[in-house]
Amino acid sequence: MKVLGCCIGLAGAVCSIDSTTDVVIYKGSGPTAECKQWETDFYQWMGMKAVQLSAVQLHNAECGGKMKEFGVKIFAMPGGNAYNTQKSVKADGKTNILKFIDAGGLYVGTCAGFYFAASGYWWQDGQSGGGEFHWPNVLGRVPEVEGSITTIQDDAASPGYKLTSIDNGLNAIYWGGPTVGWRKTSASSFPGTVLARYTEVSGDLLAAVHVNDKSHGNLLLFSAHFEAEEGIGIKNTGLTADMQLANWQYRAQQVSNAAGLNLAVPLSLPNSTVVV
Repeated sequence: MKVLGCCIGLAGAVCSIDSTTDVVIYKGSGPTAECKQWETDFYQWMGMKAVQLSAVQLHNAECGGKMKEFGVKIFAMPGGNAYNTQKSVKADGKTNILKFIDAGGLYVGTCAGFYFAASGYWWQDGQSGGGEFHWPNVLGRVPEVEGSITTIQDDAASPGYKLTSIDNGLNAIYWGGPTVGWRKTSASSFPGTVLARYTEVSGDLLAAVHVNDKSHGNLLLFSAHFEAEEGIGIKNTGLTADMQLANWQYRAQQVSNAAGLNLAVPLSLPNSTVVV
């Protein structure tokens, strides 16, 4: 069978997607270096072929515009800065992401990638530069969200991240991620199935949700960083290797379920002893 490839010139760049690609990770401006690394390491650990796609590649109709035709299963938007993400994605990139979603592809958005999926968001309300924002190139596939949840950890603090407890018994990194039903938004109208909630704060605030219907598309949205790796962008959090393994296994199962895949979840972290 002929392998589809996108080898045309894209402002000097060759499209990194081909018919063997399982996961596309956005690497344009917006996502931070550590979040892109966490996503890449996570999907490689899952045994999936993941490639990073630049803004130029995402904008191009023959590259980012043909993700589903290439056979891509997942488009992952890492954490970072949602404003910068939508700014770099631009209208063409937004169109191509939505085209992928509407063709049945799974969108996995984490932290800023969750904000980016919403119609708008409240960010650091009451603080300098904070307020309600509606940017033109966010995806608009779920209702308005809000963050950071300062009662867990204020994103303006140093550091802005913290290990926090989840209602499924896991401990994951919180770093400014969105939620609903806290101070400015409603949880009752939010679509989908809540997969996890924060326990360190009152209100049963969601930490992960899966939305999958005709009007919204197939969206797996994480507020908490279950993909985080101690020592890569974060330090002294208390996140142990055992916690990371449990988080990755949980996240892998959610990704596999949402994408309709039957993937074997690894029993150990890379270069570690098998858990029995």
